[in-house]
Amino acid sequence: MSTRTIAQVHAVSRSVVTCKRCGATMHVSVDAYGEADVTYIDHRDAMESAAEPALAADARRTRRLLRCVGCKRRSVGWVALEVARSLVWLVAAAVVFALVPDREDIVWAVIIGLALYGAISLVLLRRRFRNADAGVVMLAPPRPTPEPRGALPRAVAVSAPPAKPVTPPPQPVTSPPPPAPAQPPLEAGAEPSILTSSDR
Repeated sequence: MSTRTIAQVHAVSRSVVTCKRCGATMHVSVDAYGEADVTYIDHRDAMESAAEPALAADARRTRRLLRCVGCKRRSVGWVALEVARSLVWLVAAAVVFALVPDREDIVWAVIIGLALYGAISLVLLRRRFRNADAGVVMLAPPRPTPEPRGALPRAVAVSAPPAKPVTPPPQPVTSPPPPAPAQPPLEAGAEPSILTSSDR
């Protein structure tokens, strides 16, 4: 005979989260809890499959409460939203209690039901805060910026090394030729004598 029951399922959710404040990318692992209406409570796969939507919702709400490892802060907007979602039931119970003076049994049932749901929401919110603080958060390395398709290669300016001065080769030093011997001045009416090789 098959019996139906509501089972609570626990799973570890892993995802990549980016902080909207500082832009840090983190690898996150948090605990998630969900309830499943199953027939065979001893079948683990059936329980996880039935509780998958509840597990995904709890993991998503827990990741919103994470503290960023880059800026060390939580998301103020998500924290305010989660707190408001838990307190709205208590506020509704107080409004019904104040606006309905003639409280019959059905009114008391509504007030107690709203207050009880609000108290359960606060307990679940406290558990999500604890799971967010106990989650494993690792900072991911920055991704390289991809270049656009069809872009030309970037021109890189390369400075040429300074030119070395060229030293001319040394020239041999030669002494100037000796001056020719001076000839004595000619006398008036005398002809210049011409030396021949036999006279030397």
